[in-house]
Amino acid sequence: MSLELSGELLPPQELHDSIKSDLIAIRKVDPNLTSIHRPQPAPFGEFEVTLTDSAWTEYKSGAHHGLDALNAQYGPVTVTVEEWRPGFHLQFEKPYEPHQLAKIYETAPGVRWAEPEWGLVGSGPTIVATLPQYQFLVGWGDCLAGCIHWHWWTYSVVDGRASLVEEAGEPIPGPDVDPETWIPTPAIVLGTDGAPMGTDFVPEFEIVRGPRRRQAIPAE
Repeated sequence: MSLELSGELLPPQELHDSIKSDLIAIRKVDPNLTSIHRPQPAPFGEFEVTLTDSAWTEYKSGAHHGLDALNAQYGPVTVTVEEWRPGFHLQFEKPYEPHQLAKIYETAPGVRWAEPEWGLVGSGPTIVATLPQYQFLVGWGDCLAGCIHWHWWTYSVVDGRASLVEEAGEPIPGPDVDPETWIPTPAIVLGTDGAPMGTDFVPEFEIVRGPRRRQAIPAE
């Protein structure tokens, strides 16, 4: 969150620590908000680079070095060749903001475009920060296409003290609601032996149904 708010390549430590402290203060006032996290929009420190046809031809012959200086400046970086692109997947050791760094790489010789990977599809629980306020949201109803229904809590944190500004939106469904329409948090679907069977979206409360057990986990 600090990385997105700062607009910088790397998260400022002071801002990171301040946001972390604010969230702790809010969750002490309302522990129910502990399960709401801000999902990562795109992998930090990773993006794709596509070369022009001529630059790719040069690369195949060992003559293209358009990314060398940037890789040295922002690395260490792991470069994976993707011939179908044609280009590379770059994964840096540092958690760079991918959109900001991709813009820099787009200016390199021979680069057609650079862009982060797709993040999460659809919508769901999240935190929106407009410091010093934080809005915690849960959504339900076809969230893979964008949630139809929303409920939220807005808190303000001043001098380390959290206070509720507003609670609004539609009433949160109870445990008798159809679980296929209530989607507040990502989860792992477990088999009867406890082994993961894949990912799904489920309510905060656990659902036991048929041969599968669904168990909620945090989004972060």
